[in-house]
Amino acid sequence: MSQSRQVPFYVEYGVKDEIGARFELLCLHVILALQVLKRPVTDPHHEQAKETAQSLFDSLLRGLDDTMREQGVGDLSVAKKMKALGKVVYARIKGWDDLLTSGASLEQMTDYILRTVYADDEVPAGAVHTDKAKDFAEYVDKALKSLSLSDLLHGKSAWPPLN
Repeated sequence: MSQSRQVPFYVEYGVKDEIGARFELLCLHVILALQVLKRPVTDPHHEQAKETAQSLFDSLLRGLDDTMREQGVGDLSVAKKMKALGKVVYARIKGWDDLLTSGASLEQMTDYILRTVYADDEVPAGAVHTDKAKDFAEYVDKALKSLSLSDLLHGKSAWPPLN
């Protein structure tokens, strides 16, 4: 969570400091960690990686639920809103999984980032953020290379520098 709140995302990468964009950043960082945790099919720590991935995913959903309640969403509405949010989370997981397991190019990742992180109802994302989304795609690629299974299983993460 703390990585998704880093100031350079909003200043240097031009991500809007709004609830939707913050949600996208949070989901993306969780998804990147999940990608690393899903890799080791033959790793002796495979079972621990699966359990850690599930715990991370559950924590994301609990955090989203807690946030809604803190924002004053009533108990009767939370379940309905969580169902809708859950669909978006699953769509993002599937979208990134499809991209990353197929060996997507930086251009394909840039396009997906434009449609998710930089999505804006008022301005077409491509018109304003293409260069920044390319930089963001490079960050995603570096993150996948810098995150290690061992670190994640020990509660650590080595995110690449934001520049």
